[in-house]
Amino acid sequence: MRPFLLADPSAGLYYEDSAPDWRFVALMTLLAVALVSGSFKARATTEQKRLLLTLLVIFYTWTFTIGNGRYFVVGLLIVGPLLVMAWQWLPGSRGFRWLVLAGLVIGQTWTVGSMYRAGAWNLVGWQRGPAVYVSPTPLRKEPAVFVTVTAISYSILVPSFHPESRWANLSGQVDITARTPEYTKARQLLQSPLPLYLVAPANQGAGEPALQPDDTMWRVITIALREHGLEPSERHCEHIRTNLLPHGRIADGPLGAFWLCPLRHATKPSQPPYASTASAPPTNQMDDVFARLEMYCPRFFPPGGAVTKRHEDHWIRYYLGTDTRVFVEDAGFVTYKYFRSFAPTVAGSVEDVRQGKLSFDCSKLPGRYRPPWNSP
Repeated sequence: MRPFLLADPSAGLYYEDSAPDWRFVALMTLLAVALVSGSFKARATTEQKRLLLTLLVIFYTWTFTIGNGRYFVVGLLIVGPLLVMAWQWLPGSRGFRWLVLAGLVIGQTWTVGSMYRAGAWNLVGWQRGPAVYVSPTPLRKEPAVFVTVTAISYSILVPSFHPESRWANLSGQVDITARTPEYTKARQLLQSPLPLYLVAPANQGAGEPALQPDDTMWRVITIALREHGLEPSERHCEHIRTNLLPHGRIADGPLGAFWLCPLRHATKPSQPPYASTASAPPTNQMDDVFARLEMYCPRFFPPGGAVTKRHEDHWIRYYLGTDTRVFVEDAGFVTYKYFRSFAPTVAGSVEDVRQGKLSFDCSKLPGRYRPPWNSP
């Protein structure tokens, strides 16, 4: 069903933004017509058949392994020429074939155009010209090491700071170990003699009138930094503004400003950097449920550093490093989902999870997209 799901305008299947693609459905349809009419057997060469088979193999290999569009560039490139090839096999007059081609182009263009927003990304938009505006601060003029612990790196800010500054998103380093070259590079970066700062979105929902992180946000920042052997060196962050307009909400607040918080190496680190083995301090009566799930599947639900919040009828824990989240519902069920998947997957009841009665495959969770008919 994947060729048909690619045409679904639901966000998060194709790339990180909506990009419905009708080409694979159209290719299957034209090939079916060519097979029925006999033109495929009469006109298809050996090389064309091999290329069709190649697309079929890599399409379902991609679907089985990950299904994220960015890893399917080869298939996205060759499906267009194959579609034109199949179009040439259509029976009927030349005018009829051109009418079909025009319909395919118009339909695809209209579908993508209906999802397109000029000057906007899935998270932010633009104002005051094409460049990103960042309010003046002395920290932009001196080299420093800037780190983030968020789901995305906010690398769009990099050109606004000193060209000799270094940047790293620590939340993306949850899988590296001392045996990997990335570990050595990350350690060297954090041991740099340059000043060290955290870059965090200054969310309105968490900011006090003094434009500083409140107690809740300080706790989130501290927990996120702890697993990397870092901590704030003082409870004061510089507040900078940008011209990025919110097109969505990030961590309970619109994007538009950032905190730059000075950091230092923790005097008493609770655990080695990048070793996600320590759970966060108890915050609610469902901590044991989260802990059991983390013990069962640490690859996707790494202990330590996750953010837990209470909503109206459930607890939710965000695992920023793996783009996953877990819901413990008051109704008695535990579910999990990727950040952009259509619907959550049921892991079991609260009591089942507490007793370790889990059976889903932790080596490969369901993909980012679940069709509506598979929703729980």
